[in-house]
Amino acid sequence: MKKIIIIAACVLLILTGLTAAYYYYARNYLMRIVDELQNTKQVLAADVLSAIASFNGERLWYVTRDGRMFQLNLKTLQKEEFVFSEKTGVPTAVLWQESGSDLIFEQNIGGHVRYKYFRAKDNRFVQYPDNVRSPVILTGDDQIAYDWVTVSATSTRHILKIADIDTNNFQDIGVLFRDDYKLVAHPTKKELVMFSSHGFSPLVRVDLASGRFENIAPEGRYLSVKFSPDGNQLLIHSDSIWVYDMNTGQRKDLNVPAGAMLWDSGSRTVYVASSPQLWQIDLSTMEAKQSNVFSDRQIKDAFLHPFENTLFFIDEQSDLFQMTRLPAP
Repeated sequence: MKKIIIIAACVLLILTGLTAAYYYYARNYLMRIVDELQNTKQVLAADVLSAIASFNGERLWYVTRDGRMFQLNLKTLQKEEFVFSEKTGVPTAVLWQESGSDLIFEQNIGGHVRYKYFRAKDNRFVQYPDNVRSPVILTGDDQIAYDWVTVSATSTRHILKIADIDTNNFQDIGVLFRDDYKLVAHPTKKELVMFSSHGFSPLVRVDLASGRFENIAPEGRYLSVKFSPDGNQLLIHSDSIWVYDMNTGQRKDLNVPAGAMLWDSGSRTVYVASSPQLWQIDLSTMEAKQSNVFSDRQIKDAFLHPFENTLFFIDEQSDLFQMTRLPAP
């Protein structure tokens, strides 16, 4: 009888300990989730198409879906419209210069994709020729690369070209053998990579100085590719999320769910916004951790503040949010 009482007491003690541990874990987990959600605030409900931080980090510049542009003071949350010299139409995407203030607007006009360049210094627009497809702004911000399409009665021809950002002084680089290439510019060299998201194709590296084309990854369906800020790595979404080393050709699988992808400024950490989680991967250790919670929001785009530990993201409603106190890698 005495032995039974002792055993029962031990079992009760163990159950009490497990219950306390469970409630401690659950309480801390919920407190962490609440804290993370409190760190996130909506700063714009303005049907944001695209946004970027100013060079000093004090403001955000953003373009709305109806083609208007504003600047937002991040301290006061006061916004001010930049009035264009003419109507932009309804843009479907925006290309921002890395170190300048000019823009390229992508538009759907009569079912056709067209592009318009905006020069900020004199508030002037330049309509690109209808032949221009998939332009990207090259390093230095003064040139673009693009697919030049010519159509005849018997064939359609695609040529990779580079030109001044207003399309003057163009130069042929080489013939393209697909009509659906997406171009991604190297951040520090006159290079780019090309891929297709509509079918299987290799990942192609192009040296724009020599005109050399090189397949650097096998055929696949590439959905998104982003250079690291130093240009030495590619963050790739194909059948999974992985990193390609431009110098060694090595592939690192990140083993995280797909989502909006971004690099930190030091090219050492990758973030993947896969609702409801923000995954943070340290590439030196390959440690992946869940950094924050997005509730049930689907993330369309995300970018980091240039100096502060802050993330901005645009959700499926085109609202803009700010997440402060992002955990350090």
